[in-house]
Amino acid sequence: MKNSYKSSTIANNKHDKDVRRDNADDDVDLHVDRPTVSSCEAKAYVEDIGKLGWLADKSRPDIALEVNKLQRRAAAPRPKDIETMKQLNRYIKSH
Repeated sequence: MKNSYKSSTIANNKHDKDVRRDNADDDVDLHVDRPTVSSCEAKAYVEDIGKLGWLADKSRPDIALEVNKLQRRAAAPRPKDIETMKQLNRYIKSH
């Protein structure tokens, strides 16, 4: 049986859309590689996000998505991320 599949014709089809650059998660900035907060604040952020991650994993699935987004920024947190974490802490205390 002759195989009609040719990867070169499929890969070079001018009607195919390159979706590698499409990203639905706009809050992740991959170009920033250093924190925009002090090292002391960044360390506290990482510690607190670790605690929130444990909490989300063990007993609070309702916060899992937001914690995951914050964990992605652990290497280079921004003031916006710290404020979001504080807001998440307030949510946990109220519920």
